[in-house]
Amino acid sequence: MHSPAPETLADLSALAPDPARTYVAYASLLRIQEGRTRQGRPFFDLTVCDAGRSVAGKIWDDAPEAMEAARGARP
Repeated sequence: MHSPAPETLADLSALAPDPARTYVAYASLLRIQEGRTRQGRPFFDLTVCDAGRSVAGKIWDDAPEAMEAARGARP
């Protein structure tokens, strides 16, 4: 099964939550915190923002490239 290409957003206000879609947007990292699930698996809890909206999200350990990028990220 092939995933659809990511959609480019001009700004975060155009974001429509849909787990079946992938987006690309430019935003500032407002907050990031590493955590662990009850099972001990690592994740990152983060908030990104632009001039019009803030969006909260998580990075789970099943996305190793994103986890590595998050480890080096600073707000």
